[in-house]
Amino acid sequence: MSTSGPSADRVPGPPSSRFGGWAAIVFSLAALVWFGTEASVAAIGGIDADDAVATLAFVTAHPLPWNISGFALIGMALALIPASLAASDALSSADRASAHLGARSLAALGVITAALFFFMGVLRETAGPLAYIAEIDATSGVAAAAALVVVGAHGAAQGAVFAMCIWAVGIGILGLRTRTLPVWLCVLAVIPAVRIVILLLGPLGALPDWTWFIAVAVIPLTLLWPLALGIALLRLRRSGSGRAG
Repeated sequence: MSTSGPSADRVPGPPSSRFGGWAAIVFSLAALVWFGTEASVAAIGGIDADDAVATLAFVTAHPLPWNISGFALIGMALALIPASLAASDALSSADRASAHLGARSLAALGVITAALFFFMGVLRETAGPLAYIAEIDATSGVAAAAALVVVGAHGAAQGAVFAMCIWAVGIGILGLRTRTLPVWLCVLAVIPAVRIVILLLGPLGALPDWTWFIAVAVIPLTLLWPLALGIALLRLRRSGSGRAG
């Protein structure tokens, strides 16, 4: 029996798998920088992220953490685009019309997610203008900081993470259906699925309040899911290269 063919959970990937795999890994590494920086600001600075006055005072005195977060978010956005396209290419390798449509839809969702991360990154690069506004008028500075909290942390960032959860779960489901991605990767998509369930049922009062902590704890794990995706895509590409030889 020939052993040159791919195994059930490791099939030859498209040429984009290599670049997309590394891009997915870069995304997760940049995401760790972003999440770690944001968490350290809250812990070391001792401020409530929703407190516009405290946020303004901290950012004015210490703009570097916001600048680091901004660069990390922009890097995440730029890395997610090829990662999403490569994942969709892998899913499209299945000879099914539904798989092609689903893969294209997930690629579009990945680009939307990247746009939200990019927007959040741009907002985090406004530490200098924010300080200047506050210098001109303190009340306007607080109002600007409040707007950044709502539009940024509660708008772009939360929207990006939620969209990414749907993207990851979609890849997991389609990967299982088409058997184009490893089973272990698809099973790991349960992690972002937990946040989707909590965010949908929590506001309806169907879950206890303590599940909010689970939803927060799932965020860094969700941001690491593309790391697993990148490893899977690189393995698929190596499998294809080995087969070609």
